[in-house]
Amino acid sequence: MSKLGKQFELVVSDVVKEMDPGSTVRQGEWVEGPDGARELDVIVEGTVDGVMRRIQIECRDYNPKRRSIGIGHIDALDSKHRDLNIDVSLLCSNAGFTKDAIRKAKRLGIGLIGVLRENDQRIRYRVIDEMYIRRVDFVPRSANISFDFIGCLPPQGSICCEEIMYEGLPVYNWLVSRVAIFIYSNPIVKGVHSLNFRFKHPIEFTLPFNHVLAKAVRIQFKISGGWFAQRVEIDATSGLYDWIRRTIRLGLGPGKISYKGVKFGEGGNPIDRPPDFELANPRALAEGEVYVWISDIGGIDVPKNIPVLDNFVLDDDLEPVHHDLPSETYYSEH
Repeated sequence: MSKLGKQFELVVSDVVKEMDPGSTVRQGEWVEGPDGARELDVIVEGTVDGVMRRIQIECRDYNPKRRSIGIGHIDALDSKHRDLNIDVSLLCSNAGFTKDAIRKAKRLGIGLIGVLRENDQRIRYRVIDEMYIRRVDFVPRSANISFDFIGCLPPQGSICCEEIMYEGLPVYNWLVSRVAIFIYSNPIVKGVHSLNFRFKHPIEFTLPFNHVLAKAVRIQFKISGGWFAQRVEIDATSGLYDWIRRTIRLGLGPGKISYKGVKFGEGGNPIDRPPDFELANPRALAEGEVYVWISDIGGIDVPKNIPVLDNFVLDDDLEPVHHDLPSETYYSEH
């Protein structure tokens, strides 16, 4: 790997480990095409699940202070891809990529890779990319809680929801925890939402003056907020950054991911909403990949003393990701 430099070894090794044993790696090879010989930085040939694949990896070791990889490099790589019947093409850079290059690479299906190795002086380029930060507030006093009781009902307005207990702990605390899970699991920033929890069988709750059975509990609440675009530095002890999908592929063994310079309370440019692929829910991730949503949720504090009720609730009602939410709830209010 001397020609490529140590910072690119991780890219090649990550590709090879996805292939069946017996794959070959060659570098600096000239391959004959329809218009003459073309040089390939790295060519990996082997099988994936029994199917032969040819993968080319181009590496650009530039001075990041002078220029990033532009659209011309994408055009050149795509030309080799088509001329030489390549299955997968990857471009690895230590100097980042222009927005036009990222846009075209995504359209052509070309992978753009950056190397992450925290505190490694051989990596001269810091991966800095735009992230979309969600700032959402749980609207105070917007919660409306109702129980589906069986038999003798408590008098209307005679108790508050915090007084309804299960095994000595407020059911309200469990509802607050489920609201927090819902907000964190869905990339929404506004709207009135309802969560309905049906029990597999009636549950006995304790009131100040007696006991009562319930078949279900429902909470309705409102959130308000918006999206902000902010450029942050992304690093890891060992990994690859996918500029197209904005994911991190971690190296083998223990490690950590760092997002540096994130401003939670302020900062960033307000936007209506992120691109569609950023809001894909749940987001498809390959083995070893990590994607981070940064959310600043205010107005809701999850209590420590939470009754154990999940086991009594129908599985469908515990699903945190909701696919049928109104489209306007994904758009900022600002």
